[in-house]
Amino acid sequence: MNDLGRRARVAGPVTPPRALLSALSVLASVAACGADAVPCVCPAAAPCVAAPVPDTEAVPRVVVKSAQTVQEDLWAARRPLALGSASAGLALDTAENLFRGRFEPVRRLFQVELGEDLTVAKLSGIVDGLVKAHGPPVEVMDAWASEIREKEVVSPAAEALIRMQGGKRIGLLLVFDPQGAVRGLWLRPI
Repeated sequence: MNDLGRRARVAGPVTPPRALLSALSVLASVAACGADAVPCVCPAAAPCVAAPVPDTEAVPRVVVKSAQTVQEDLWAARRPLALGSASAGLALDTAENLFRGRFEPVRRLFQVELGEDLTVAKLSGIVDGLVKAHGPPVEVMDAWASEIREKEVVSPAAEALIRMQGGKRIGLLLVFDPQGAVRGLWLRPI
């Protein structure tokens, strides 16, 4: 092999300049198309069609409900949650009474000591504070029977979970004594 062949292998294949390649591709495309003008490939303008007018009977109506109606719907919808347990139903009834401002039916469930501690004014202040901070209740999420262990004693309990307008969840916990009276009530954000 001569000296020129060795240099070509060492330097690698010889590539033509880019300008030459560009010119060749343009000439090839012109030759392929011929002298005729290249047809436009743009789509034709779409005809203007008027949108159909919707049937007014098919358009849903917006129903504005009062705050009272919304609250009635909220508490009525929660009934299936309490079907399995009387104490869960009592927790839901208690939550409804508290948020509707009916404190006396709630206080009738209390032991004497708890009734003395949680006056109507105190219960009203607790509920009003929760509503001012988090908005009114919008969903009863769940209710269930449970138990609370304090030292060696296990007490029956019931809980309800309520979502407020601001998105915060409120937990209601009722703890019962052996006779079924409420000996503890907690209503707080969780």
